[in-house]
Amino acid sequence: MPRPFVVAIDDRSGAGKSTLAEVVTARLNAALIEGDQFYAGGADADWARLPVVDRIDRVIDWRRLRREALEPLAAGQAATWRSFDFAGGFGLAEQSTIRQAAGVVILEGAYASRPQLADLLDFTVLIEMRDDAARRARLIAREGGAFMAA
Repeated sequence: MPRPFVVAIDDRSGAGKSTLAEVVTARLNAALIEGDQFYAGGADADWARLPVVDRIDRVIDWRRLRREALEPLAAGQAATWRSFDFAGGFGLAEQSTIRQAAGVVILEGAYASRPQLADLLDFTVLIEMRDDAARRARLIAREGGAFMAA
């Protein structure tokens, strides 16, 4: 199999990345990597104390994302990883995620197009949602008001 075409879809939470990624993945029979599965920020209280520069570095474990998902898929191989355990609030979930090799790989998530992954990306889409009120409404609908108050 030739090297797949790897696309990153990037922007802030609530901008529509996941929706766009799902449509493109279905239309192109692509392999989807959801960047949120590689969340590495830790517990909410710890996260809130981090300086912004540390949050940017830690929001996703880009090293693990690269090693476990992007590199195998970019090499035309299946990839297996374990998602962050959102139910437990820390560590990795017991269940593994498996993505089969495909001609197109979609990586969606905040910081998906970070420089440390650039050598594996062929194309980057930056969604610019400028309507913060609509973005906030999406986040409240998806995550709940308590999440947005934190």
